[in-house]
Amino acid sequence: MAAALACPHYGTAAGATAQRTREVPPALTDMTVGPHIGVSNGTDVHLSSADLWAGAFISGAPGSGKSETVHNIWGYECMDYADPSGRTGHPGRHNTMVAFESKSADGVRGYQKWLAAGGAPAYIVDMADPASLAIDMLGSGSVTERVDALLSQLVYAFGEDSIGPRSQMTLRQVIAVAMQLTDDDAAAANMPAGSSFMDFAGALLQLRGDEVGKALYESAVHRSTDAYGDFPGTQQLVEALTFIAPLYGQGVTPSQRRGLCEAPQSKVMVLLSVPSWWSPSRASIDFATVLDRHVPVIINT
Repeated sequence: MAAALACPHYGTAAGATAQRTREVPPALTDMTVGPHIGVSNGTDVHLSSADLWAGAFISGAPGSGKSETVHNIWGYECMDYADPSGRTGHPGRHNTMVAFESKSADGVRGYQKWLAAGGAPAYIVDMADPASLAIDMLGSGSVTERVDALLSQLVYAFGEDSIGPRSQMTLRQVIAVAMQLTDDDAAAANMPAGSSFMDFAGALLQLRGDEVGKALYESAVHRSTDAYGDFPGTQQLVEALTFIAPLYGQGVTPSQRRGLCEAPQSKVMVLLSVPSWWSPSRASIDFATVLDRHVPVIINT
């Protein structure tokens, strides 16, 4: 039933609903249409490459071969990437292939083997391995644009019920300042050199205690005064410090700060569970570059 509703090629073949094997529409038995996914009544069945841009949904019981099917589709696209067929609906080297592997290292190796078989290059992103690439979550643009982009990702990942309007406001204020802090600010707060903006965000949210967060704020304020007026990005820092005043401005008590920081703290703690991901010393690539270069990417989470 689901196939009949979702597959535009079915047409009049979507007849009786109580049968174990459906009649496959002719459009999906042509080997040139796309990747082979199985056999029905002795007939080879393919997916349509021209329609894969819109998505493919694979369902089945545990152990039924869902991951293998995904790998086979990936393998088909790898072959067409390495040696473009030129067929209609086949993007060849203009295909941007990104695999997210959340189950096992064997899955990563499966994707890699297909790439190797086709002789295609790849970016390997191993989330927990500091030696591999990371994905730049901030992108380009002004501080405000990058903060908004990251916050949008966090709300999408955690859910609007988990990151409400008040937490969003606090995170926006904190991250905007954290992105502009330096090793000098870290030294003023007794934090290690090479701290990431996420380390700074956690400190401003009191994960290292009130004194550390306050020291970071005061160092940034000092750096943004007229004496440092030629410092690159000072105007953006001044604006960020203005917005964070409800947390660290004059007259705000530690208990008031604590009340504002408690909700978003847990989200930043999760993000800091993989500290190397945010490290400024770790090589990274953003999705704009991935899309522009069309180099396959495997992301192991």
